[in-house]
Amino acid sequence: MMSKSKAALRVFGAVAGLIVIGMTGSLPVVRAQESAPVSAVPLAEIADVARLEKAVKAAHGKVVLVNFWASWNAPSAGIYPAFVLLYDRYHAEGLEVISVSTDPTAQREGRVIPFILNNRTKFPTFLKADGDIAAFLAAVDVNWTGTLPRTYVLGRDGHLRQIIPTARISASRFEAQIRKLLKEELPKPKRGDKPTDTSTPQKRSPNGFLGGA
Repeated sequence: MMSKSKAALRVFGAVAGLIVIGMTGSLPVVRAQESAPVSAVPLAEIADVARLEKAVKAAHGKVVLVNFWASWNAPSAGIYPAFVLLYDRYHAEGLEVISVSTDPTAQREGRVIPFILNNRTKFPTFLKADGDIAAFLAAVDVNWTGTLPRTYVLGRDGHLRQIIPTARISASRFEAQIRKLLKEELPKPKRGDKPTDTSTPQKRSPNGFLGGA
């Protein structure tokens, strides 16, 4: 029987290999596989910024990776499977992945959903609603120029811990950071504190709802 340490190394090796592939530009081709069953989580739900912000706030208390990508973008498509592996390994410990495709909505059925299913995605996936791209970028993060992929790492407290602006991720450091964040505990609420209401819209930071997290 394989020991836990060897199993962990095997999973980490797979993640590391995928991320290094993203760095070198020698990207895997997404091949058709047996489609995974449609899960209860959103599957390429067309969403505006307000919907995405609500999804992020609903994950408060978890370590959250918000990944923006596109199926036509080789670097982001290349590292996408790494997020699937990380989610499968750490979700039970409190990791949440929120995936946002920036593909045109017209490609939802023919390209985006097959890509998601072929990668056996279990985390919530959204498809950016068509509209003013400049306004969308500014609402997410005023410092984002639109380059893909782009990943935001949020701690359990909902605060932004890191922005990964490209596919150039150090696998060992990235996984170590996730494990460290998962070990953090939320401060206990003080007497009289009201629970966080994720359903009520709040004033958005001028830096964007992720840029100012």
